[in-house]
Amino acid sequence: MKKPFTAIFITFFLIVWTIYCLIRIGKNMSHYTPLDWVIILIIALTPYAVCFWSLFKQSVRAIPPADNMSPDYQNADPINLSQPESASSTAKAIEESYSVCQQTVDLNVFKRNLELATRNTYKLKQMEETNLYDGSPPAEYYFDIFIRNQNDLLHSFLRRAFYDNLRKAKNESKNQKEIVKRMDQFFLQMENSSLDFDKNIMSALKKELEM
Repeated sequence: MKKPFTAIFITFFLIVWTIYCLIRIGKNMSHYTPLDWVIILIIALTPYAVCFWSLFKQSVRAIPPADNMSPDYQNADPINLSQPESASSTAKAIEESYSVCQQTVDLNVFKRNLELATRNTYKLKQMEETNLYDGSPPAEYYFDIFIRNQNDLLHSFLRRAFYDNLRKAKNESKNQKEIVKRMDQFFLQMENSSLDFDKNIMSALKKELEM
């Protein structure tokens, strides 16, 4: 609630200030010298500069976490865009995390890189909005992958991890009972994860195991 209230107060103040300046200037306009106009402009525009700078600082102070991130991640310190870190290195970090998310079959590795990429995606998007990043691909490209279409990454990982664990279970287990036991542990790990895996896909994979 703090930011909307601040914006409303600043807007109201600037409107009143503008009206006041116009009235005061209008009464004595014919008497002003060039030097007077310079002084008047400095005085009149100073509140605008201060207010816009205040709003800008608030807009880049912190980045909101994704809704499905773990509690530990949500409680992490907010990102400060004033830190000396280039936008290109942030984009590179996103690409590296994306590559890991597409290949790994380890839940902890997948989750860690997904959260890191999501965090950096929000950061890159704010960098773009404040003209600190104008690279290619645009931040919106990563936003589609890690925010809007995050379920695609989750579905892909779940299937990939399932078949990898099933292959290992078949190679390392002595009988079907041991295979089922290991796969039950796999599904339990997925279900207990803070990541929101699709229950329908989970059920389909369990049925596939029974065949």
